[in-house]
Order: sequence, then structure tokens, then C-alpha cells
Amino acid sequence: MQHLVLIALISGAIGTGIGGVVGIILGRFGARFFKVFLWLAAAVMVWVSVFELLPKSFESGGFVAAVGGAIMGGLFVWGLSPGKKDKSLRRVGLAIFVAIVLHDFPEGLALGAGYHTEISLVLGLVILLHNIPEGMAIALPLRLDEVRVWKILVIAFVAGLPTLFGAIVGFYIGFNSGLIAYTFSFAAGAMLWVVLWEMT
Repeated sequence: MQHLVLIALISGAIGTGIGGVVGIILGRFGARFFKVFLWLAAAVMVWVSVFELLPKSFESGGFVAAVGGAIMGGLFVWGLSPGKKDKSLRRVGLAIFVAIVLHDFPEGLALGAGYHTEISLVLGLVILLHNIPEGMAIALPLRLDEVRVWKILVIAFVAGLPTLFGAIVGFYIGFNSGLIAYTFSFAAGAMLWVVLWEMT
């Protein structure tokens, strides 16, 4: 269990934290590069949602789980959104933060369940690698909005903590295909809504 906690902490919170540091550094280039970075972040989120989360959801729970969970995720984030678009950099950064928090929990579930089949190191490495650009996506708009560096680092680090919580839950419940299917698709729907509503 201690081994799993360490893997989840590194792949989740440390991964998004590293991305936060990179995002802060890139933020020094200024707002003129922001649209390029924002579109790159959006591309990452769409890729993760369409080519990772939704296929995993479909594989585990079928069409209903994939589509139903995605709709619920989109509606959830829509319910948190204001009545009109708010294009402030700070809001964009925080919206990305919410989507990634929702996304990291099911990743942790898979990591914890995978621990029983001894594939946790591989899963942990995969999660770490794509949590780095997600941390960047959080940090860039916040840095360009002149949020204090230490606050950005805390936010980026916290965004990855659901991976740890999900891993603990996954460890104890094992592989529950229905639960994992809906959590993956829910996260995908949330991320896609953020891309469409907040980042375009």
C-alpha cells in the first residue's frame, strides 16, 4: 500500500506540480503567446478525452456508460459555469483546474485497481507523463493573469491529489468496471465542456 501511495503521489500531484513550474516559466513569454499555449492545452485535453478516457469507458462499461457519463460530466461543469462566457485568464485557469481534478480521480482508480495486477508502475508513468502538460495548462493562464507563483504551484499540486485518493479507493474496491467506466466518461465530458466553453 505504501508503494502505491508513493506511485500515485509522484504520478499525480508531482506530475501536475512539474507542469505548473513549466507553465510558470512559459508564462514569462507574455500574453502574445497565450493563444498558442492555450490551444496546445486544449488539444491535450481533447486528445486525452477522446482517445484515452472515452475508449477506456466504452471498453469497461459499453456505449451507455461512455455517452451517459460524458453527458453527466458536461452538465456538471455547465452547472458550475456562469450564465455567460467569462474570458478572464484566471477563470480559464480555474476551469481547467476543475476539469483536471475530475479527470485525475478516475485515473487514480485505475492505478489502484491495476496495483492488484502488478501494472502500477506502467500506469503511474503514463499518468505522470500526461499530467505534466495538464499542470502547464492550469499554470499558464494564471501566471499571465499575474497570480502569485506560490499560489499557482499550490493549485497545480492540488490538482493532482485526486490521483492519490482515487488510487486508495481503487486499491480497496479492486477493478469495478461499471464505476471506472462512468468516472472516465464523466471526466471526459467535463474536460470537453471546458474546452468548448472556456477555451474557444
